[in-house]
Amino acid sequence: MRTAVCAAIALQGCNWVYDLRTTELIDAAIYDAPIDAPFECPPIGTQPEFSPLVQQVIPRNCQYFTASPDLGTAAALCDDGTQDGRIETGPSAQELSPAVLSGAPAEFFTSVRLTPEGDELWVRRVSGTFAFVSVYTRVDDQTWLYARDLTAVGTAFDDRVSAPTRKVGGVRRFVQWTFNSFDLREFADDGVTTSLVHAYTAGDLDTNYVLYPNVSSDGLRLVFLGEPRMGPAIAVTMYADRATTDQLFSTAAPLRAAPVVLDPFLTEGCGKLYTSGLGSLFYAPQK
Repeated sequence: MRTAVCAAIALQGCNWVYDLRTTELIDAAIYDAPIDAPFECPPIGTQPEFSPLVQQVIPRNCQYFTASPDLGTAAALCDDGTQDGRIETGPSAQELSPAVLSGAPAEFFTSVRLTPEGDELWVRRVSGTFAFVSVYTRVDDQTWLYARDLTAVGTAFDDRVSAPTRKVGGVRRFVQWTFNSFDLREFADDGVTTSLVHAYTAGDLDTNYVLYPNVSSDGLRLVFLGEPRMGPAIAVTMYADRATTDQLFSTAAPLRAAPVVLDPFLTEGCGKLYTSGLGSLFYAPQK
């Protein structure tokens, strides 16, 4: 699968990045809670806490997992036996299968994000020498139709966008990290135009770099892989929050008792922190 994972692995080493030395991978398929299980995030300014025991969802090499609590559906970019990725969607995390995306040519895909409502896939696709972040609308669990490309976002090969927030007043928020500068940009999208609303340097978030960020469905919480500026040179899962989307995110701090992950996804209500590593998709449940 063609991703920018190599950069973080080069920094830290695979097992150490995923922090599986201090966690236990549990096959929880027979008692796995649904992706929309009722949880509540702690108040703003207080971190959610997760179990150090990670639970396996599917023993396959899938990344960029996101889920819709509204429809109970999920999406991920999975290994198709080549260096490129195959987008898979389905009615649950354990029932992903190849999706059919129509309406726009693509040589390969490098990431996928599902909206909280489950009505759109935001896909980073590469066609020829160009990269696009494209929006596909839902026909059914497996079928998606090209609608448009996002405007204003960077198209460098290793740039990535987060999962979008819920649509509020016709507008979604999302963030993009730029690989070359390791900074973070926040955008608003109204279904037609994408506009830059905030920009953060790594220093603004009190980290040496920002990798693979994701925002929560309400846009109030941010998780990413980073390295605290005043701490040891160790990659950790970082967390920041804010009271409203009009505000800037707070400085980030290491997320306590969470596995160190490359593609964190925080479910609505902070019930689970999903990630991937060592050929499996897994999650850490909220304590």
